Amino acid sequence: MSPLDWASLGVVACRDGTSAMMDAAGIHGICKARLLAGDHIYAWKLGWTYNLHGIVVHTQPCSKDCVHDTLNCCAVVRFKPPAAEPGRIEVCSLAAFAQGREVHRCQYGSSHGQFLLYRSGTCSTQAEDPRPLTVLRALSVVALGEDGGNEVEYNLLVKNSELLARWCKLGEASGVRRFLSAETARSLQTSHGRFIRLGLAATVATAGTTVIAKSALSTGAGAAALADAAVIGSSTALSLRSAFRQLAVDALRTPTRAQETLRLARGAAQRTGLAQTLFPSVQGLGPEEHFEVQRHVLGSFVNAWLSELPASTPAGLHLDSAVSYRNLTEILVDVLEAGSPRDTQQCAELVQIFFDTFNQEAARGHAGHQTWEEIVQAALSWKDVADSELFIAVHVFSMLSWAPMCAFRACHSVTANVFELWAGQPQQHVALSWVRVPINRQSDCLRFLGQHCRNARQLTICDTTRFGERQLLRLVCGMRLLESLEVDASSFGGDFPEPQRLLDRLAKYCPRLQHLALSFRPENPSCRTSLELRALAWLGRRLLTLDLGAVAIRVWGGTRTIAACCPLLQRLCAQLCQQSDPRDAVDPVDIARGCSDIQDLDLAPVDWGNKIVEDFTTQAPGLRRLVLRHVALDATAALLAPLVALGRASQVGGLVNLHLALHARSDTGRALFWLEAISKLKQLRSLCLDYAAPLTLKDILTSLTSSSDGHCSLMSLTVHGCHGVDDDALKHLAARAPKLEQVRLFPDSWRQVGSVTYGLRVLVEQLALRSLALSSLSPLDGNQDEGQRP
Repeated sequence: MSPLDWASLGVVACRDGTSAMMDAAGIHGICKARLLAGDHIYAWKLGWTYNLHGIVVHTQPCSKDCVHDTLNCCAVVRFKPPAAEPGRIEVCSLAAFAQGREVHRCQYGSSHGQFLLYRSGTCSTQAEDPRPLTVLRALSVVALGEDGGNEVEYNLLVKNSELLARWCKLGEASGVRRFLSAETARSLQTSHGRFIRLGLAATVATAGTTVIAKSALSTGAGAAALADAAVIGSSTALSLRSAFRQLAVDALRTPTRAQETLRLARGAAQRTGLAQTLFPSVQGLGPEEHFEVQRHVLGSFVNAWLSELPASTPAGLHLDSAVSYRNLTEILVDVLEAGSPRDTQQCAELVQIFFDTFNQEAARGHAGHQTWEEIVQAALSWKDVADSELFIAVHVFSMLSWAPMCAFRACHSVTANVFELWAGQPQQHVALSWVRVPINRQSDCLRFLGQHCRNARQLTICDTTRFGERQLLRLVCGMRLLESLEVDASSFGGDFPEPQRLLDRLAKYCPRLQHLALSFRPENPSCRTSLELRALAWLGRRLLTLDLGAVAIRVWGGTRTIAACCPLLQRLCAQLCQQSDPRDAVDPVDIARGCSDIQDLDLAPVDWGNKIVEDFTTQAPGLRRLVLRHVALDATAALLAPLVALGRASQVGGLVNLHLALHARSDTGRALFWLEAISKLKQLRSLCLDYAAPLTLKDILTSLTSSSDGHCSLMSLTVHGCHGVDDDALKHLAARAPKLEQVRLFPDSWRQVGSVTYGLRVLVEQLALRSLALSSLSPLDGNQDEGQRP
């Protein structure tokens, strides 16, 4: 036989033995009835030169004569090669995916021997993620818009269909954390290792051909035949080499040029005698049909999966296994990113289906021990946040404890639509640290808060450096449900030079505002900020809390104006300025008469005397907290008798928090008598004493426990100016006040400060402290042993 006859027989044998070899290798085709949702499938192209991959997301039984050309029969997510820019990830039928070829299932968890023997892309040694997670990943990247939208660009080498399928099955282990991003990775077919193996195989084949050629040159007929075959083979090889070199270069550029080089490759394959394989132009579904199918598949799949969750939780889909609700949250965020701007409302409805389904199952006890708040907090640990809105969401917010928090990682247009779906669910508390917002992000932060937190009930703004009236009004102008506003300004006040305009607009923009804590800083330090009657007339009629901070402010009409404009007040904290005008008098009795529900009063400047305390206490039976910053010179030892009588008359209420200026240096005996009166306030839990010097800490504790069995029920004690703070005094404190949780002791000067090393140890060991502030004569030594105790 001639060499050409041997070559013909070899081609026929290879063609006939292909099926047997594929069966022996374990990569034979699989019928549709054996496909399951979550399967990674592929079909060979161009004469088994490469394979196109996809993920089965839906399948149901069908008749034997079914051609599987509908999505209801079997739906596959595939990365469609680019016929126009860019490539498109879509849902197609099994028939459209296979295009008349056999479909194979990719094997995961294979041995290393199988991985080396099988073709690249047909198996993997890695362990696959659970099927629900695979389906959700696949559905999350389906393009809902038309061609040319904001989809990922197809790349034959580093962003192809195999990488998509591997990402759905493996997640981050595929080399790409999020497929809808600029991240790229080589798949098994395009890995460098495979090209090296192909190069070695080509070298061996070339060497074998050379040996055969040399042996065949000995005969004339063989030489002529081999010369003809060499001409044909060399021209074909050159065509293939140039075509694939151009393909490799252009694949990294635009998909249009890559498609053109694919045509050249097909032409080269045809000239070799192989069957020409074309990409048929199958008409795709429109965006509306895509969305309906995607929504139907996702909803039905999640419903079916959650219905099986209770039975499989112990051994399968538990929260601490590979799939968890954090993973589902992440995937659902990617679902949001799949939509183009014109489909954002529909895409948001898609996520709503999952939330509704999950919430129903969670109400039946199927959600495990992990709450949505914990899920959201875990989701916030992601670090690949790029745009300004998401930067603000992760680094500024600590307030949302409801499910849509995961939408923060979605794109701008989708975020807005998703938050609209939950517009009827008020957020209980919004907290913002302004100093943590970079200057170049402040405008975006205000816009984001104003747009997405319109239903906030409580707003707290702390660290308000560079935070002024313009920023505050821009923030609250759309919060119609706001009930509490607290601006934690510095001791010098906030940057609100015109309180008149600010309060007018707060009354206009926030019709439900009941709690206001705000301080003002005048433009000129020598002037005082003034509030007129009309500033409080509109806003004050519904206020329950009014805190004007520690900066002195003038209110026209003094406390009478406040009592008349704010009849519902329960808490008032204000530093008023009279400016020698009797009409601006500051009298706490006016507050008690005008505000019958007053419970907390911190008003200055007031010289608290016996008459004022008695009249005020009589008019304020619900008093719970009182601040006496300055006591009148003529105040007697009976100053606190009305407070004691109030506590005895009330079985449930009584004073809970007292701040008192002792002025012990002026009258030590009177100060001790007041402390004995305080010991009779059985409901008192917090006590702050000013100007306690020269009383020692032991003297104070002895007086506070004089009317009891030697113990007091205080939970917080703050003393400014006491003497005798040493180890013995602290040991005495721990014994007399065992319920203390907060201790703050500030001696008058260095003259009476003692060593508190041992006493500190006693406090820490015997009390359940949450806050501790002490002054010591010498540095604290935690290693002091028992023999060194004083």
